[in-house]
Amino acid sequence: MAELRIVHIEIVSTGKAILSCAYCEGKGGVPSNRRREWQEPCPVCGGSGKVLVEFEEEPFVECSFCEGKGGVPPNRRREWQEPCPVCGGIGAKPIAGKWRIIK
Repeated sequence: MAELRIVHIEIVSTGKAILSCAYCEGKGGVPSNRRREWQEPCPVCGGSGKVLVEFEEEPFVECSFCEGKGGVPPNRRREWQEPCPVCGGIGAKPIAGKWRIIK
């Protein structure tokens, strides 16, 4: 079994935190080609590079499905096409309890 890696979060109020968006690597956009020219707003963070999350329990751990990258590759190259279905694209999730992305 893989080791759980704790992810740093910025608590903004009780039950709410800000995380850097793993899907766009905090840049706010998605690449239009391999040269990493950011053309479209990120579908996960809306272009801000950060995500507001509402949660019940801490700590947040790296998503084991996407390995903290926030997306699902269409093949073995690192071109992420879809946000991760487990973590919603943030690359992390609380270790237990309910949670949701507020944006």
